[in-house]
Amino acid sequence: MNESKIVRLIGSVLISVPSLGAVGSTVPVDLSSWSVVQYELFDQPDARWSLSAGNTVATQSVNADASILLSDFSVSGLLINGKWRVDTTSDDDFMGFVFGYQDRGDFYLFDWKQGNQNDPLGFAEQGMSLKVVKTGGTDPTGVDLWRSAGSSDVTVLRHNTIPWNEFTEYEFTLNFDGSGSFSITVREGATELENWVVDDSAFLGGKFGFYNYSQGDVVYSGFTTRDDPPPVKPVPESSTLVSIGALGFVILSSRIRRRLAANS
Repeated sequence: MNESKIVRLIGSVLISVPSLGAVGSTVPVDLSSWSVVQYELFDQPDARWSLSAGNTVATQSVNADASILLSDFSVSGLLINGKWRVDTTSDDDFMGFVFGYQDRGDFYLFDWKQGNQNDPLGFAEQGMSLKVVKTGGTDPTGVDLWRSAGSSDVTVLRHNTIPWNEFTEYEFTLNFDGSGSFSITVREGATELENWVVDDSAFLGGKFGFYNYSQGDVVYSGFTTRDDPPPVKPVPESSTLVSIGALGFVILSSRIRRRLAANS
């Protein structure tokens, strides 16, 4: 087999490999059909959610008991991007989001607190936390949702001690491809504050929602979905090229053996 035929053969192998960088459509999220989940912890008023900017921006304006503004779609197989900011210097409590939401007591929770706080409910440490809330369908208690260490019904998967700042816009990306792994990235402008890749299969589907607990004047905006997220754990490029090369070698060797057998 001459050199030109070898080049054509390897080229045909490369062409047959699907593109690894395909990008799906990005769609702005209309919040008008989302619903409020309110937890009655009997400590503070109910949350007050309002929509603006053509139903693309949500504001929770009250220092309230825990609440979720819940989507009408499943998060599985989506990449979700959005922003939050706190438009007040009053208080230092929780903003965030839920995903994999099954019911009022079963979901993943990402919450973010500005300051350390001892409370009759327990200790809440500043920073971002990722938790699995699993009560079996009953409402979580204030202890469940407040304590950074979790509870018998709440397992903490990740935590850091990075606080949020007032009047500062943060962007997050959630990649939930339904594989049993997911990633969460949080940025301030061009600075990446956190990037968690998590292996956990407590919930492989379920809804998404904005989360707020005891923090008023939080603005949730700019949310989009993408319906074909890249793999949470993509195959490294070097491994892909090695696999392609190995496949080409196997095909080439097979053809050479057949040619030798035919000429013998």
